[in-house]
Amino acid sequence: MKALLKKILPKFILGWYHQCLALLAAAVYLNPSGKLVVIGVTGTNGKSTVVNLIGQILEAAGYRVGWTATANFKISGAPWLNDQKMTMLGRFKTQKFLRAMVKAAATRSLKRLRKALNNTGIWALIMTSPFLPI
Repeated sequence: MKALLKKILPKFILGWYHQCLALLAAAVYLNPSGKLVVIGVTGTNGKSTVVNLIGQILEAAGYRVGWTATANFKISGAPWLNDQKMTMLGRFKTQKFLRAMVKAAATRSLKRLRKALNNTGIWALIMTSPFLPI
């Protein structure tokens, strides 16, 4: 059904749909990215390694850190394996995860972005910090 809709609907309608869902997800969870510093890590290979490395560096500097990666998740010192069987959590799960970071009083958030933001609907995340040079 999704494939058929993608074929018959104009791209601007699909784009509008994804943007509306992203905004709705951010609103439902009270725009948690606005209370965090979000760092995106993109690329083809090594993103989970870079996310974990940056997180450990920030933790060593005294920051409470949270992240999502293909291999694992972490919120303020509590890591667990990624059992979602997906790299990106999706709009609502990502906002829920970021909300949990805010509730845990995380002061830095590492958010790994795998796809172009407009394809995932994650464009509602507000990047409040420039990307770290890698």
